[in-house]
Amino acid sequence: MRRAARVSNPTVFKKVRYVPSASIVLLVKITRACIICAMQSPIQRLIRFIRTVIPEDPSCLMFLCGCFFLFISFQLRWWPDGVSSYAVRHAGPSPVDTSGDPTIQAVNRWIPIYWWCSLVFYVCGIAGFFTSLWPGRRPARFVFVFIWLPCLLALAEICVRFLYLVWQPFSPLLDNATSAKQHNLSWAISVLWQLGPGFHSSLAGFILISVFLSRMTFGLSILPMSLESGSALVFEEREQWSRLWLFVLFAAVSLYVVRFFVNLPFLGIWTVLAHAGFVDANGNISGKAAWIFYLFGPLTSVLVAAVAAWAIGKDRWKYAREFLSAPAGKYLALAVIFSTVIGQFVPTIEYLRARIHWAVFEIGRFFEPSWDSYFTIPRSSAFAEYLPAAFFEEVVWRGYLQPRFVARFGIYRGIFLLSVAWGVAHLQTDFGVASTDGWIIAQISSRLATCVALGFVLSWLTLRSGSIWPAVIAHGLDNVFLMTVLASNPHIQHVFHISLWGALAWLLYRYWPPQAPYQLSFEPLELVPESSV
Repeated sequence: MRRAARVSNPTVFKKVRYVPSASIVLLVKITRACIICAMQSPIQRLIRFIRTVIPEDPSCLMFLCGCFFLFISFQLRWWPDGVSSYAVRHAGPSPVDTSGDPTIQAVNRWIPIYWWCSLVFYVCGIAGFFTSLWPGRRPARFVFVFIWLPCLLALAEICVRFLYLVWQPFSPLLDNATSAKQHNLSWAISVLWQLGPGFHSSLAGFILISVFLSRMTFGLSILPMSLESGSALVFEEREQWSRLWLFVLFAAVSLYVVRFFVNLPFLGIWTVLAHAGFVDANGNISGKAAWIFYLFGPLTSVLVAAVAAWAIGKDRWKYAREFLSAPAGKYLALAVIFSTVIGQFVPTIEYLRARIHWAVFEIGRFFEPSWDSYFTIPRSSAFAEYLPAAFFEEVVWRGYLQPRFVARFGIYRGIFLLSVAWGVAHLQTDFGVASTDGWIIAQISSRLATCVALGFVLSWLTLRSGSIWPAVIAHGLDNVFLMTVLASNPHIQHVFHISLWGALAWLLYRYWPPQAPYQLSFEPLELVPESSV
């Protein structure tokens, strides 16, 4: 009976299917196509741009990263985390503390070993950077003999000597739980891994260089490093570009050498002040004589600027007169506004949030938020320290190098490559014994992102004004605010700092794109095939 009822009333279960009209179907297809094109176009442009700023052989990045990890390993921690950093006190390979404490005695036996081996990694990293541009006639043999083999021997020395020092039970360099375990292969691996970021960084660099060397052996990778093939504009003969790349590498790896020579006169000044009684028991200079040491940063930048002037050649003074000319006042005002707004953005938001919270929930019960708790006037010594250093940095990067990078690689590509080189030059001082593995990666990303975002804005100011003075003011004030502004969460402040400079760069290049007038004031440009970079 139920089956018959269903058959007798078929309309009960009939489904009505909606068929859209042809115009609606066409409209949907057009909308979807527009959305896909709108999403793909920026991504495709980004991919094409990234392809133009990486080496023609992308595996060269593996070699550069390996050299960089070797280079920074000298600055990192090379002892187990349980050992106090106070116990590892030394001047070069010689220990400072010679007390009878067993931990300090064990550390003193370890200091010369790790110091000399990490110095080998440091030198091999520098050699790798120079090899990427000037590898000689036999690149694979050069990399094997002067980079890979010394790193292998240094790593072997590190592993063997440290395992020998901690082989005895209850070694002072290890915690009791690890020291009491059975000594086998897994124990040795875990013990070596406790050596810290210095060992991790050097091991990662050695592995990356080993992979690249194996690719070179089979003909899959080549040196010297070169950018995407094509034609490029150059100002003078190739010898000048060789000097320019030599300076870029010098700025990226030789800061410790520069600071050593700059420290020599300050060491003499400190000795004289110590005999005169201006130095306290902790070695700090007291009184008004302390201002002398604020010149350390500017003098370091002066020496780097002198090397940059040498790289430019005989017309260095002609170019200096051009980029040191007086700009229009509106660009100086923009430089002040950009740096002040971005530097005070986070304190302003925090003050407004606290003010609103007080007005809604705490008025009449607590005092209103104090202006001085969120904003501070930078001290005069900060301006004396950061503005001169910013001036000489802008002379080098935006004054001497930017015109050549922009003329050869184009505006966006040249500014990006210049900003990356500028960021790498700052990475030399960003690491220390307190750095962890994750912090190293975060600091590299943060530093490069900051320099690229800020570099595009500084380059815009220079291109639009025809002078480096707006960039000097923006750069100097940004450093002053970054070092003196109070913020409850420095990490949030740093994220906003990068994001705001990046957003500002996008707005400036999107709605007020600059031009590159350098070909009008320099020698006639010659179109030649782009050689190795």
